[in-house]
Amino acid sequence: MLTAEHSNRLEIPAEQFAAVVRHPGEAPFVPEILLVQHRGLARWLALRLVDQLGVCAHVRYQFPAAFIWELCQQVLTDVPATSPFAPDVLTWRLMALFGDVDEAPRCAPLLAYCTDGDVVKRYALAARLATVYDQYLVYRPAWIRAWEAGAQDHWQASPARP
Repeated sequence: MLTAEHSNRLEIPAEQFAAVVRHPGEAPFVPEILLVQHRGLARWLALRLVDQLGVCAHVRYQFPAAFIWELCQQVLTDVPATSPFAPDVLTWRLMALFGDVDEAPRCAPLLAYCTDGDVVKRYALAARLATVYDQYLVYRPAWIRAWEAGAQDHWQASPARP
């Protein structure tokens, strides 16, 4: 069952979730899944559950994009095991693109950052961007659609190369 709890105070949904976990339903061996926006929120919720229940166990914290991908895998047969947009996969895809940055003016900031040969710095940037793009998929879909339509001209909106 899917339940959505929202409030302008984070403590209220946390207390409501604690009430759900306190009395497990028909499937006590199935973990409760909580969608969170970031790891810090997952940690805060876990600590809040410990405060209220004395323990926090059998709870999975997932990001919305990963949760949606998992649902698609359960419903559709041709969905790959790993999303090509998952941050750990996208990091390496971005690293490959950084080796061939377009020299157009819109890519100047990225080109300046990536051409010094520091692989560790490029990897850190790729990992951070992969996380940000994962968040864009869920929280900023209008930006993604605008970039696909060519409405903006900056390095993030650069057209993908085949």
